[in-house]
Amino acid sequence: MFCSTLSNISLALLFFLHLFFANSLYADDDLKAKELTKFQKDSIYISTEVEKAQKLSYSKPDSAEIIIHKMIAYSSKENSDFGKMSGYLTLGIIKFNRQDLEQSKDYFEKALKLAEKLEDESTKADILNGFGSYYLKKNNLDKAIECDPNERGVHLERGRAFYQIGKFDYALRDFEIELSKGLGNHKIYHYLALANFKLGNKKEAKENFKIYKEFEDFLKNSKENSVLEQDKKFNNSFELNVENGEEFCLYG
Repeated sequence: MFCSTLSNISLALLFFLHLFFANSLYADDDLKAKELTKFQKDSIYISTEVEKAQKLSYSKPDSAEIIIHKMIAYSSKENSDFGKMSGYLTLGIIKFNRQDLEQSKDYFEKALKLAEKLEDESTKADILNGFGSYYLKKNNLDKAIECDPNERGVHLERGRAFYQIGKFDYALRDFEIELSKGLGNHKIYHYLALANFKLGNKKEAKENFKIYKEFEDFLKNSKENSVLEQDKKFNNSFELNVENGEEFCLYG
């Protein structure tokens, strides 16, 4: 549902990593110039192949996978953990987008081991983002949050789950965390209103709902899709009637 938070490896990121490792190698006085040149060429090759695969990942995913498998084979031959890590992460993303979740998870695990070995925190963050999306797809919301607490929507979804089983205090906490991410999903005010209302916080509920409706009116006036239309997809979609303090099922 929130697959958009799954990071693709960008060419800029790979060049950043390339420069980081190249500078580390350059600091070694015993490193021969030709070895450094080869490392730079390998890094550019890896970056280029990943970029090719990304461009084909949706239109021709089989071709994208072939490119990355060849790149991983080359990296293995050249003992490049950086290349293998980049390849496994890319394959994990491709497999995720193809709904092959278990294969995706396997590749993320391989990439994570190499990222930890290389102490590459930037790529590790992308891998954990992938794990977060995997567990979100598997409806393991606690694990998704553990892997990537900043992932858009994970606290919203867990809050909805808490709300549906009557744990309104836990739901409110997760809705507040989701709001604190500042990712611009105004629907969160709808759920804040519901949770506050259930907890007897009618003043806060009214304030939350007022903000939600203001956003709704703005979107309708702008002729954009209403979040209320999106809510029709959910079986348990509720709206707060602020005027008489009642809660009713809007879509049944």
